[in-house]
Amino acid sequence: MARSSAFDERLPPHSIDAEESLLGAMLLSREAVADALEIVEPDDFFRPAHQSIFRAIVDLHMRGEATDPVSVADELLRADLASVVGSPDILY
Repeated sequence: MARSSAFDERLPPHSIDAEESLLGAMLLSREAVADALEIVEPDDFFRPAHQSIFRAIVDLHMRGEATDPVSVADELLRADLASVVGSPDILY
């Protein structure tokens, strides 16, 4: 029996609220960044914008720089990823 196209187009399990909560915690706390790095990878995020934000936070953290919303927005601009994320307001 052939698989239906609906089966092929199913979305993987995800929670946008959980992704946003994790990123928000990472923007507020360096300890949250360190904790997240132990178990989360960019591909764990469903939204490409969230993957880009996560990478920017991790890059800043690895360089010992601040991971606050302003620094992350600047990092996204430097990496030419601001268009993927959209408005920097998403970080606040």
